[in-house]
Amino acid sequence: ADFSARVAQDIRLAAPRSVRTATGVAPAWVGEPGGATGPRLEFSRFASSEDVDAPHRVGYALTENQEIELLLWPGLDPPVDAAAARYPVLTGVRQLYIDYQ
Repeated sequence: ADFSARVAQDIRLAAPRSVRTATGVAPAWVGEPGGATGPRLEFSRFASSEDVDAPHRVGYALTENQEIELLLWPGLDPPVDAAAARYPVLTGVRQLYIDYQ
């Protein structure tokens, strides 16, 4: 599937659920405009269907290498020391602009 279809699917499955983090609780949706880590969108997501995947935290971030990475955490409330797995999903991206309300 292409990048836009992947993002659209993840957003359709977005869950209105906050998650526990190492520093407390993160809201269901987190958007960061940039800074040292670049623009980033992170949210909770329901499973797509039974026995295919599980609910988890998902994110998209623009890297300094002009790639958009998919970030996947192991579940909605992963262990404090669990890092997101990172997968490049789109290359040659100069700017990531996310508009949501």
